[in-house]
Amino acid sequence: MKKNAIILFSLLNSVFAFSQVGINTTDPKATFDITAKEATGTSRNVDGLLIPRVDRQRAQSMVGTPVSTLIYVNDISTGLQMGTAINIDNIGYYYFDGSFWVKLNTPSLVNPMVNIYNTNGTLESDRTVNQGDKTIAFTGTRVNSFSVDGNTFSVDAANNSVGIGTNTPVAKLDIVGNRMGIKAASGSGSWDNLWFNIDSYSPSINASGAERGILFNVGANATGTYGDGQTLTTVAAMLPNGNMGIGTAAPNANAVLELNATSKGFLPPRLTTAQRNAIPAATKPAGLMIYNTTTNCMDFWNSSAWVSTCAVTAPPAGTITAVTCASATNNGTLTTGINNSVTSSIPYTGGNGGSHGGQIVTSTGVTGLTATLAAGSFVTGNGALTYTITGTPSAVGNANFAINIGGRTCTLTRAVTAPVGSVATLNCAGAINNGTLTRGIAASGVTSVIPYTGGNTGTQGGQVVASTGVTGLTATLTAGTFANGNGTLTYTVTGTPATSGTASFAINIGGRTCTLTRNVVVGPPLPGNVSETCTGWTIGGLYQNNTSVSGTVNGLPVTATVSNLFNAGGNPGGPTYALMVGPTETSSRLKFKFNRAISNFKVSQSATNRGEVYQYILRRNGVIVGSPTILGSNTTYFTITSTSTGGTINANNAPTNGGYSIIYNIGGVWFDEIDIIGSQPAGAAGSLMIFCVGDAQ
Repeated sequence: MKKNAIILFSLLNSVFAFSQVGINTTDPKATFDITAKEATGTSRNVDGLLIPRVDRQRAQSMVGTPVSTLIYVNDISTGLQMGTAINIDNIGYYYFDGSFWVKLNTPSLVNPMVNIYNTNGTLESDRTVNQGDKTIAFTGTRVNSFSVDGNTFSVDAANNSVGIGTNTPVAKLDIVGNRMGIKAASGSGSWDNLWFNIDSYSPSINASGAERGILFNVGANATGTYGDGQTLTTVAAMLPNGNMGIGTAAPNANAVLELNATSKGFLPPRLTTAQRNAIPAATKPAGLMIYNTTTNCMDFWNSSAWVSTCAVTAPPAGTITAVTCASATNNGTLTTGINNSVTSSIPYTGGNGGSHGGQIVTSTGVTGLTATLAAGSFVTGNGALTYTITGTPSAVGNANFAINIGGRTCTLTRAVTAPVGSVATLNCAGAINNGTLTRGIAASGVTSVIPYTGGNTGTQGGQVVASTGVTGLTATLTAGTFANGNGTLTYTVTGTPATSGTASFAINIGGRTCTLTRNVVVGPPLPGNVSETCTGWTIGGLYQNNTSVSGTVNGLPVTATVSNLFNAGGNPGGPTYALMVGPTETSSRLKFKFNRAISNFKVSQSATNRGEVYQYILRRNGVIVGSPTILGSNTTYFTITSTSTGGTINANNAPTNGGYSIIYNIGGVWFDEIDIIGSQPAGAAGSLMIFCVGDAQ
């Protein structure tokens, strides 16, 4: 405490004595002089001045702050950057200028010193750089090293180029835009200018204020720049009234083109007679001039013939009295889609022997063709004109040519046909098959779409092809045209398949062949009948238990095995079976097992007595099949019933004297086992039966 009092006394004494205060010094050099305790050396003690440290909110809250007040803002997370704190955006020293806290210096660890070398910025007002006798030089090595407003102006330091309208110049001076020009002045002389208009189809060089035209001057000596020291010669001039001069700066006002020289001549195009005649007649204007190297004469076109200046008189213009297109002799065939070359010879009458300039005429109707008549001469009297027709017709139809020659006209008509159709490949295996083919059922909505490649847009006459394998079907392709390239052909399949299996169709179209196959499913059994004829397999030879025989039904092999046979017997020499063969027997049983599903099991039953009943139990794969369709030929004496297990045949209405017959057919369902159980009154003699299998799966 004593030490502090002494320091305070000394400080006050110094203030009163000298009006100057010193810290760590007895000889202050200013109003307030702070001297470091250890100005040099390696001491780790802290020397310095600590200014009041506040956060932004505290600085913002101060009122009545004197000008030049100095603070250190150590936290900007508080308060807002507004009001007197509008400039407080970082930690650092700030002084008060009477209105706002002003940043004393940007902290080096927060932001570097801001200048044009390290920071982007925006001019707040117009600026002028007065160079005086000093220069500003920019150096660089990059494309677009210096630019103004993107690509308005760009300096390519890498390639020593300048771009206007582009920042990637490809020439020393590359200007991108559709108009550029040079003016003589920016004020009253601004109409004296030369400019370029650039567009996609007709760029132009333009001059205004050029009362004496544009002169093209050329110098040959290698001295001077921009005309200084150069000897220039005017080689051409273009005047505003449309005159042009070559070798003169003042072409004659009455000449569109004046060629002026005292030691040179005019050299026209040099053509042989054949080259001259090859010039299209439709584009030869009267007055066209060439030098004929075949005849060594100047020739000119008089609108109907070439006239040689070596000739004494020009040949007469050719005329005829009639030209008949309808009687033309047409050679060759015009085919759409390909490049053609054919001829038509058109007869005429009344030729005067004069020349004609030929004709080129394009087709109408079917477009894409041109008929060309070479220049020549009419014969005296009757003759013919041969037009060569070339080009690729746009469609099938009639191509019309408006013939106009020798003062007469007619219309030549040539037919354009489609080419004979052809394809590169035909892919039956890749066909898309629609609809289902079922044995015994008429096909409906069944198509096969066969892809092909390499179509030539030609015509195809269609095809009708009958099936093999499974017969009864027909595949029909309607006539039409092939596509250009890849496409498909749709065959419609009609008819009724005779059997199940594979139906094959021999496809032959467009010069290619392949075999289309369609599967025919079995579907329901075929309709049965009660005719006396067996159209399938008549079972015979089964005269004892567990014996088998085979036959064929609809082309399919079928095997039948008999079992559970009692009070029944077969005839070893024929197909007849007897059930309940003795007068004392009242029941019998006969069971057939087939190797595949069958239907339309037809029974020819005879010698039947009143009271005999035969029950048929049907199975497939061991499962009972019921509700078959049973047809009968004698329903007067017999009652036929379809049941849930098969059916019954009952001779309940037969007269008592016996010996009656019936044919019945059990069908409508598929089965592979038939169990026949018979019963009769005592004393009856039983029945005789012949069995026929009419359908198989």
